[in-house]
Amino acid sequence: MVRQRNRGMEFALLYLLNFLVQFGISRIPIITMGLVAFQVILYLGIGPNIIISDKLDDVVISVKAVVGKKQYYRIFFGQMEHANDSHLYYNIMSLVLQGVFLERAIGFRKFFSMTLTFILSCGFSIVGVHYLLYLFYDREYYLAKVVGFSSVLYAYKIVMKQSGLDVFSNPNVQSGLTFSAVFEFILMHFVNPYSSFIGHLLGIAIGWEYCHGIPGLGFSITKTVTELIETIVGLAIQMSGFEEEINNAAEGFNERAEDADEAHRMRQNRQQGMFGMGNGFGMGFGGLGGMGGGYYGRTPFGGARYRRW
Repeated sequence: MVRQRNRGMEFALLYLLNFLVQFGISRIPIITMGLVAFQVILYLGIGPNIIISDKLDDVVISVKAVVGKKQYYRIFFGQMEHANDSHLYYNIMSLVLQGVFLERAIGFRKFFSMTLTFILSCGFSIVGVHYLLYLFYDREYYLAKVVGFSSVLYAYKIVMKQSGLDVFSNPNVQSGLTFSAVFEFILMHFVNPYSSFIGHLLGIAIGWEYCHGIPGLGFSITKTVTELIETIVGLAIQMSGFEEEINNAAEGFNERAEDADEAHRMRQNRQQGMFGMGNGFGMGFGGLGGMGGGYYGRTPFGGARYRRW
């Protein structure tokens, strides 16, 4: 089936295509590219009915849907969907810029396992926090609906900074990342009142817990779950009989990606030499896409809105 979208989405998709071409599609590792492709396909609404919803409201995350109706599939699909075209563009841009560094630094198995852990952790955490707010603060949180991948992107940012991964050769970029997550978190809620303060804050907390563990307990739940998933993935690859082929393909990709990186750096150096351009931080502002994402449903002000996270 093909889901109908608002007119004008072609512009954001053209921007996204231009970004991917300029960045270099050959530099994007397999898991990151799979996430990009899947989210774009879901947004376009092209595919079998089993993964494509007729309406965005069918997949958004809410306490009513997950707790009341036990529609647990929303935990995953609600984070793969996006409220509008600009929301998709900025989140994909941020995903590519962070996924390239993380996946190539820790390997595709761990990156896949960590991403799945973050998706589950962020999804169930936002439902849990909304449920508590519904019980003790405001009954509107029972109906509040959330959509987007931004909470996982915030978790990525914290992992990149706090885990000590040597993913940057440029210290200016490392400094920019240190400032970026906090600056983006604060700025977003001034610029876009529909962005989810709770969702983004939970993404930061989950990323921090992954790196440092729960205070006083001495271990990380999310890291333990990630290691368990990674073990299962490794066993599945071994049982498939294609372990050597998969490992060789991963090594071959890394070699090609390094060549593409070198070519990209040479182009940048030429451009900087010609125009005097400096290095950009480029970590992406995943939640600044448009003003239409976030909470979706009744609000104290009337109408409907999404809260993007």
